[in-house]
Amino acid sequence: HPLTEAYILFATPYFLYDIYAMFLCHWHKLQVKGHQETHSGGLKAAVPSYLRRELLMVLHHIFMVAFCFPASLVTMATQKLTVTFPLGKAQEN
Repeated sequence: HPLTEAYILFATPYFLYDIYAMFLCHWHKLQVKGHQETHSGGLKAAVPSYLRRELLMVLHHIFMVAFCFPASLVTMATQKLTVTFPLGKAQEN
């Protein structure tokens, strides 16, 4: 269905953007004065802290981009090939 194809192409960049946006939110929370998790280590300390908090969500997003997107593309291509070139006997004129 065309909506499924559009969703697949929309979702992949969204998942990558979402990882970045969640990290920025985490980073800015660490920058708030008096916050419990303030790190003086900068980015090197923020990334492991972010991954500890959001590991499952990050893995989910990476899985969707790395495995589901290519699998969807292969499935779509296979379905289009099957519709275009159906397997079976060729029709004779």
